[in-house]
Amino acid sequence: METKRIVLLLSCGVGTDTAEGWIVPSSLTEDTLSDFAWERAVEYAESFGIYAAGNEDDYETLEEYEEDLWGQEAINGHWEIYNPKKHDGKLLYGNNSVINWETYA
Repeated sequence: METKRIVLLLSCGVGTDTAEGWIVPSSLTEDTLSDFAWERAVEYAESFGIYAAGNEDDYETLEEYEEDLWGQEAINGHWEIYNPKKHDGKLLYGNNSVINWETYA
């Protein structure tokens, strides 16, 4: 299987931006990679207690919904094709300069 390397850039709006390196199948579409970046960003934000908003009807109060809605607006995840000149030896959003590559399953 042919693979490529991508870098996910994740943020949840509270000064905690980070980056992750992933080895993914070359056959994944841009939409799939964008969905994956969003899912990773949501997981990352949840580690800080920031949640993406669900259905408004699932909340007991409008205040709780609006709090999660703010969280969703603060969550950001996008991807870039790995570029050694851009990414190697650089501090990516506070991470150390060595990318620890994870494999997409």
